Amino acid sequence: MNLIIHDYAGHGFIAELSRELASRGHQVTQIYGAHNPTPKGYVERLQDDPEGLNFQGITLAKPFQKYSFFKRWQQEREYGRKLAQAVIEIQPEVVISAQTPLDAERILDQACRSAGIPRIHWLQDIIGVATQKILRKKIPILGAVIGKYYIATERQLFSNAQLIISISEDFTPLLLELGISLDKVHVIPNWPTLKHLPVLEKDNNWSREHDLKDHFVFLYTGTLGFKHNPELLLALAQSIKDVKVAVVSEGPGADWLKQQILEKKVKNLLILPYQPLDVYAQVLASGDVLIGILKEDAGVFSVPSKILSYLCAQRPILAAMPPENKAARLIVDENAGLVVAPDDVGEFIDSGLSLLRDKTLRDKLAMNGRMYAVGQFAINKIGTTFEQLIMNS
Repeated sequence: MNLIIHDYAGHGFIAELSRELASRGHQVTQIYGAHNPTPKGYVERLQDDPEGLNFQGITLAKPFQKYSFFKRWQQEREYGRKLAQAVIEIQPEVVISAQTPLDAERILDQACRSAGIPRIHWLQDIIGVATQKILRKKIPILGAVIGKYYIATERQLFSNAQLIISISEDFTPLLLELGISLDKVHVIPNWPTLKHLPVLEKDNNWSREHDLKDHFVFLYTGTLGFKHNPELLLALAQSIKDVKVAVVSEGPGADWLKQQILEKKVKNLLILPYQPLDVYAQVLASGDVLIGILKEDAGVFSVPSKILSYLCAQRPILAAMPPENKAARLIVDENAGLVVAPDDVGEFIDSGLSLLRDKTLRDKLAMNGRMYAVGQFAINKIGTTFEQLIMNS
């Protein structure tokens, strides 16, 4: 079967799925947003890749203006047009699309329907509701109107999709509320690429390079955007001065932390840019405790994929998240870390101190997380599930 798998972000686990399906004899073209600054998986051909696998990055005419609402809207439409053109040129039998901005996905949907190509909507986030919550706080009246537009757009995209692959059963109530038939909804949780996340020693090249080897390290990796509160990381560093708090991130949240380091002379807070994928396992291994944060507004509508990678790394997790969030529940259910309310700074720091002082607890939580990862993230089993859905679409 000739497939397009589109992943706007270029995540490693989706590239792993593309490789798995190509190894089964399918012709797979994975398309991704080359302009997107977030860390990417191996989205280029490797030496041992199957012949039927290709990667295609979409670039924009100008640098991506992620934090300018109007310019970003224009560029996401540009992206959608280029994505639709690629679909028209390749003429796949099925398109699977994930992580796509709604305006770009709408253009893709129109192209697929015009060409009679089934589109599978890989639902990673409920974007419309989240957009409305964010914009109503920033620009209350106009934000509510724009939010309604995106909720309606997302509803239409769900309706037009041949199938919906949802990463969490938590999205099901909202899909029902939007009038979406559950007959076409299939839940497949995300996964990290196990073979790229082995358990490593803290004493490694990356930890030595950044002077982390001989310190107790609280480590945060990934985006610091509208859904995150970087003040928690600052508070942790200021409150526990005999540790290092390392943040591997870029964007406004990371820039704000850099400014706080200068203004408040915080010596134990280290901000580093996104790191190459081939050292990511070393990055995670450099932390004694791995941190996840998510604001209350995100609720069940965001599932941080970094938490799944943390589980693979065999390190305990300290998370400040809404308790109803899928990732928070997973940490608690598997006893892989400590979870506190997203706005409870005191409890966040106290939990950090508990992990600092109790190595036995850290080791237990870490081992629980790794055992879960090994049992759940086998790509051959996941690939079979996807293949069956695709073949029946």
